Amino acid sequence: MGTLSIGTIKPSSFRTSLSGVTAQSLQSSLQSQVTVVKGQANAGLAIGYKLPALFGITGEIEVVLHDGFVEAGVDATPVTFKQIADLMIAAKQRVKYYHKMEKMQNLNALFA
Repeated sequence: MGTLSIGTIKPSSFRTSLSGVTAQSLQSSLQSQVTVVKGQANAGLAIGYKLPALFGITGEIEVVLHDGFVEAGVDATPVTFKQIADLMIAAKQRVKYYHKMEKMQNLNALFA
């Protein structure tokens, strides 16, 4: 992730009942927390993340986020290929079902 900024808290519109808290102190505190979290996230994203299962596909699955795209890798076992095939078949059947439902809705609209 690139630079993350919380923006600017305008002192003229900042109101609080907490003593000693100013717009600048609150902005600095929030920005430092965001910067720490961003650093931790970048460290985790740099090494990738291994998933135990993704969409019902089991095995060694690795997802690495890059600038503008995601890289995913799966171990190539016969079971994994079967799971991927099952996922693609299920997706095709779902699309086919949605197309039928859309046609039925269009027909129903003609007779409503």
